[in-house]
Amino acid sequence: MKLFEVLQDTVEPTTPDISNTAEIRADVYPVLEEKIAKLNKKAAKNGVAPITLTKEDEVYKEEDHKVLGKQYVKYYQVKIEGTAPHIAGYKFLATIEHKGEAGNVIRMAPGLSEKDPTLSTRVQKFHNAKPDYCDHCKMKRRRIDTYIVEETKTGKLRQIGRNCLSDFLGGLDPKQVLASFAMLDHVYRIIDEVKAEDETKKTGAKQGAHDFRSEYSMDVATVLKVTAAIVRTFGYKKKIQDEYGGYNRNATVSVVRYVLFGWHHQLNMEESKWIEAAKSQDPSDDENVQKILAWFNAIPQQQKDADNFMHSVDVIVRANHVTFRDVGYVVALFPMYQRANVQTTPKPVKSNLHIGAVGQKIPPTDVTCIRTHMISGPYGSTQIATFEDPAGNLYQWFNNSSQQMEQGKTYKIIGTVKKHDDYKGRKQTTLTRVKTV
Repeated sequence: MKLFEVLQDTVEPTTPDISNTAEIRADVYPVLEEKIAKLNKKAAKNGVAPITLTKEDEVYKEEDHKVLGKQYVKYYQVKIEGTAPHIAGYKFLATIEHKGEAGNVIRMAPGLSEKDPTLSTRVQKFHNAKPDYCDHCKMKRRRIDTYIVEETKTGKLRQIGRNCLSDFLGGLDPKQVLASFAMLDHVYRIIDEVKAEDETKKTGAKQGAHDFRSEYSMDVATVLKVTAAIVRTFGYKKKIQDEYGGYNRNATVSVVRYVLFGWHHQLNMEESKWIEAAKSQDPSDDENVQKILAWFNAIPQQQKDADNFMHSVDVIVRANHVTFRDVGYVVALFPMYQRANVQTTPKPVKSNLHIGAVGQKIPPTDVTCIRTHMISGPYGSTQIATFEDPAGNLYQWFNNSSQQMEQGKTYKIIGTVKKHDDYKGRKQTTLTRVKTV
């Protein structure tokens, strides 16, 4: 069924609002303006409403400085607004980035997975979708990216080619409709690209990160080996967002990205250590890389495909081309491997027995005082001492003697069994006439 046949009962295409906010360094802000201007030129050619960029506020953040130790850098809080015309009855879900025989990386539109937890599972059928296929024109044509859209009435997902221009909508302009799909994708990408520009400025990387990311790549083994050397030297550091929306500069993924794609000029001491650590040779690094790759390759394909993130890692590993944008996926193999292979020491099973018979003396027994409590009565204060022997059996003693027991201290005691009872589901033996040996 052609798309115009599905939509023949609809009226004019709807135009939902686009609204995205970001915090951008003032010196990177012109890059954002340039990107928005280029996007609006394309929008004008295709009859799509333009995007507006507004500065809402400015803030100053303290950051590291190579010479002065710290400095205050101006940031703009900006809002990107506009309308993204789209076909009535359809909504944009994701971009399929085709990686050849390795498979596809599914880049979801931000926020959709949180609104629809089942979406991640539903798009799995596109993991190996062919780049030469389009649900609408059915024409085989080589495409770098295709899009996933959802028919809102039926929930059916469709794969659409970027340049699908042949008999697409009947009377409607196909360029305008296709631009609608691309428009939303570009708006979601544009903030990520500018923030990447921001990050490369902070780390001293080559200017124009959005350009060199697509020009250069590293093989997976090299990325993992550099990561192994960084982790061996500095430990693994998770990327953590601060209260201002920035990230810790020494996070492992940031360091690896800098080492691999940074512009290594006039290095400060920290950057020099990163480079020195990455160049250091240790047999354990190669061993760790081989272990991680062997572990990941042994994971059943069904398990990888059941999770979008793991599927994307799998595609990048098999493609063996890691770009600036892909570094985070490969570095994530380290914590993933650690979580999957951590050896947990089973807790010893504590004994749950009553000791001796009521009225019977117990032999000298090693115990540790695990708890003490004082109570007051008509004859003065009494200490309630609770002990545990090496096997985990519990003892209790109402201590009226002048010798007070100390929590955490170990004793060898003798005494007489007064009664057997329970304490919070564990059997407990109450003693009297207790003496330390």
